[in-house]
Amino acid sequence: MAHCSANLALLHGPVWGLRFAEAYQEAGGLLAATASERLYWQVREGPAFSEDSRARTGGSRSVDSRACRFRICHFLRRMR
Repeated sequence: MAHCSANLALLHGPVWGLRFAEAYQEAGGLLAATASERLYWQVREGPAFSEDSRARTGGSRSVDSRACRFRICHFLRRMR
């Protein structure tokens, strides 16, 4: 779930990444038991995505590395 959330945040912005967790639960998915466990996995994924953003976007010219860092940083800040 954290991987998909971070991917959506990278490609479409932080709101989409955060919304994925809600949609995942609505569809019957189970998240980690505690908020701290969920936060651990979400925070762990964000920096990994920002380091390799070009490869993760398929080299898309529509998402440059500055935009990727901006989106991931805002995604991580909104998780608090």
